[in-house]
Amino acid sequence: MRSRFQTGCLGVAIAAFPLLIDACVNTTKPSAVALCAATNSCTDHVSRDADGAGTRDALAADQAQAGTRDGAFPPPADAGERDVPGAVADATRADVVGAADLVTSRDSPREIAPGSDDVPVGGDDVGVEAMPDRPPEIGPEATRDRFFPGAEPASEPRPEPGPEPAPEPPPDAGSIASCPSGGICDDFEDGNCTATPAWTVPGGFAVSTDGSKVLAYTGTDSPAVALVGSKATALTIKAKVKATAFGGTSNSYRVGVFARANSQGTPSAWYGFTITGDGSLRLQVTDSTPSGCSAVDLAAVAGTWYILTLTVSGTVASTTLQGTFTDVSGGNTKIVGPCTITNGLAAGWAGVGVRGGGTQGEWDDVQITGITP
Repeated sequence: MRSRFQTGCLGVAIAAFPLLIDACVNTTKPSAVALCAATNSCTDHVSRDADGAGTRDALAADQAQAGTRDGAFPPPADAGERDVPGAVADATRADVVGAADLVTSRDSPREIAPGSDDVPVGGDDVGVEAMPDRPPEIGPEATRDRFFPGAEPASEPRPEPGPEPAPEPPPDAGSIASCPSGGICDDFEDGNCTATPAWTVPGGFAVSTDGSKVLAYTGTDSPAVALVGSKATALTIKAKVKATAFGGTSNSYRVGVFARANSQGTPSAWYGFTITGDGSLRLQVTDSTPSGCSAVDLAAVAGTWYILTLTVSGTVASTTLQGTFTDVSGGNTKIVGPCTITNGLAAGWAGVGVRGGGTQGEWDDVQITGITP
């Protein structure tokens, strides 16, 4: 019986022990909290509220609760029921504030002395833990530097350059081969026709500009021929030729190259290879077309550059003529002759000119071979 009683008492004691411990804690805790708050010696091991939640988790929860936008500490929900002196509540609040060295505010962070209840109010995001300054926003450049330090920034891809456009050709586009040894050549780029070489020109001839420097005739005489060098029997004269105006539409109006001219300026006899007012190409002795030197019709027009080449060979008793026509690129070749003339013209000068009143033209890149400069 006695043993049974002892067993029952022991069970009651075991069951009641937690209740006794809790009562003891609830009785002594407020005093302990007040005491540590007054001496500023509260630690995480001393509970700060009357419900026994005095652990680090409670501190973290209170700290999270303390991070409100206005920095205020809302009272516990059961504050009205607790028998906690105001000093304990203040000590609890001071303990929360004192748990961090800094109170960080987005607008004006400032340092709070340990134990002070000077809590900033009205900041944006007030936290009770010591927080580092808000990190800067990370943009593309910062991200690259963070993860790939020292990396060069990627350059924007550049479009592949296209081919260079071909330069616009001058109005007298095309070229004549460089001056052969022993020849006479003139491209008029020196701006004159009176030296290197020296031309003999009647009135109306002058160096002009048409894409490049050219020799131009703007007079009204007929014929009008500019001659260069000395007299010769056999020679070849080649030049770029452009008819700028015809005095009429028949083959009596001509612009071209000349050889064996019998006098300077206004010769009375010559061999010529010319573009005519009716668009034909003609080899002529003065104003006559020799037998076997048939014209090529509808080959050329005014205002366009062509290359004309006249070759004269043989003696006075038997002279051979041939004319070659191309466009400035060397294509569209047309040949007049060869044809042979008996009892032809004696030696004379070579040059460029017009026949027929009101006919005008331009010449460039003249070269003469087989003649003494």
